[in-house]
Amino acid sequence: MSLQTLGQLIAASYRDQKLAHALVIQTLDFTKTQHQLTEMTRFMLCSQPDYINGVGCGTCKHCQLVQAGSHPDLSTITDVNGSIGIDEIRLVSNKLTKKSQLAQVQIVVIENAQNMTENAANALLKTLEEPSNNCFLILVTAGYVKLMPTILSRCQQITQPLLSKASLKDAYPELPDYLIGFADQNESFLATLAVSERLEVFNDCYQRFILWLKRQCSSSDLMNTLKDDELIDFFIYLIERRTRQILLKRHAQAARTAQHCISEFIFARRQVKGHNKNLALNAFLQNLEGIVR
Repeated sequence: MSLQTLGQLIAASYRDQKLAHALVIQTLDFTKTQHQLTEMTRFMLCSQPDYINGVGCGTCKHCQLVQAGSHPDLSTITDVNGSIGIDEIRLVSNKLTKKSQLAQVQIVVIENAQNMTENAANALLKTLEEPSNNCFLILVTAGYVKLMPTILSRCQQITQPLLSKASLKDAYPELPDYLIGFADQNESFLATLAVSERLEVFNDCYQRFILWLKRQCSSSDLMNTLKDDELIDFFIYLIERRTRQILLKRHAQAARTAQHCISEFIFARRQVKGHNKNLALNAFLQNLEGIVR
């Protein structure tokens, strides 16, 4: 059985007028979700939608406007500066109090809704408590970050359907297991990596990591390969995987110490900026030297 799309997941409820006015879509593959959201919103605004496949006809005026990004009844709010403030949410609330201009419904999408400020989230609650007729609010959260329980309790929750790790291994046999695992079901990341020179960068980082574990590479040499945030995330993943191996070997104390170091570094990484980031990474490596190697 093929993997369902977001459109297929909601098509039946939408057809029977049982779809909630507020949805939360949690995704580990934001790029894939953005693409399917375009299909989903086109379906919801289409004058002749395909209810079986959850897609629009592609030819009506509504479908063409959605594809062009200019449908007056579809609005998207995103975290342009890394956060979504109360002013943006007030615009959402104001939009949802007005009647649709062309379609039977209007839709507002909030991307990276987990980046709403506390004031913005509280302001959104008022809109959720009094939903407008024929209006839909779609909140997209990336990763494992959860929204406030008071928001979640007022929304229908959907998880983006994604390929399993085993299916991804079959789909990308040229990629090593450690990159399949690091992707965490993010197929868009793997698809880009498979045809990118970046693949060699990740492989080099992994080989340096293995040499470091064998004490054939210094911490400073390893650190030189961790040139950006994505590679540091990759290193954290490798350390977490190594920690699980240590635990399986019944070295519980070492595993707990390593996990504590990881937690401290993740916290420090959020707090520090500039040159201090390198200092934090260097301290992290030094703390791990006698534990995981």
